[in-house]
Formats: sequence, structure tokens, C-alpha cells
Amino acid sequence: MAGGFVLGKGFVDMDINDKGLNKGLSKANKRMKKFEAGLNKFVKRTAIIGGAAIAGIGAWAIKVAAEQERAENMLKAALDKANEGTAENIKLLGEQAAAIQKVTTYGDEEILMHMATARNMGIEAAQLDKVTRAAIGLAKTYNTDLKTAMLLITRANMG
Repeated sequence: MAGGFVLGKGFVDMDINDKGLNKGLSKANKRMKKFEAGLNKFVKRTAIIGGAAIAGIGAWAIKVAAEQERAENMLKAALDKANEGTAENIKLLGEQAAAIQKVTTYGDEEILMHMATARNMGIEAAQLDKVTRAAIGLAKTYNTDLKTAMLLITRANMG
């Protein structure tokens, strides 16, 4: 050492009592294992519940799509009976049902089914939108269901 002196050299033997530390680490390790086991159970349960929810949503989507297809097929069949089942008519009525759905509480599949019923009762394709809107107004005004209102409006239009 520059400018200093050495007092002496020695060897220090230190012993650390780590029993308390080891005991604490052991407890912490056990707690972590319990936490991990609980977390694994939670993840498994969540996966099961999540899978069930996804399956439920999938089943609902399939049901809704089937109802929509059934309604479209009913309308097409009703139009075909009267030789009005053109692609143009089907597209137009589908668009009208979608537009009505946006401003009412009725789904377009329900509207299409009631349009099919009205067509089967004699309402021409060109009048279905007008008749449907009138039936929705009647249902709302008299607090009745759309099916009953559509039947009343259709019968009134047929004389």
C-alpha cells in the first residue's frame, strides 16, 4: 500500500447459524406449492367454465342461424307458390326485414316468417313491407304480439 503500513494478516473463520433461515425458506416453499396447486385448480375450473361458455355461444349461434335459414326458406316457398320467388323479391324483402329489425325489437327472422304467413294469406310481395310495418304499429299500439297483429292486418287488407 502506498503511504501506509500493514498491521497484520489473519484468517477469519465465521459460522452462520442458518437454521432459522432454512426453516423460513422451507415454510415459504410449502406456501408456494399450495399457491401453485390452488392456481392450477383455478385454471382448470376456468378452462372448463370457459369451454362450456364457448360451447353455449356456439350452440346459440347455430340455433340463430338455423332460425334465420328457416325463415328465409319459408318466405321463399310462400313467394314461389305465387310465382313471386324472384331473387330480386327475396333480396328486397330480406333488406326490408333487416331495416325493420334495426328500429324495432323484432328480429329479421321473425319478420320474414310473418311476411311468409301474410304472403300465404294472399298479400302480394310488393305489399309485404307496408303490411308488416302496419302490423308492427298495431302490435305496439294495442300491446299484442306481432303474429296476431299480422293476421288482423292481413285479413283487413284481404277484405
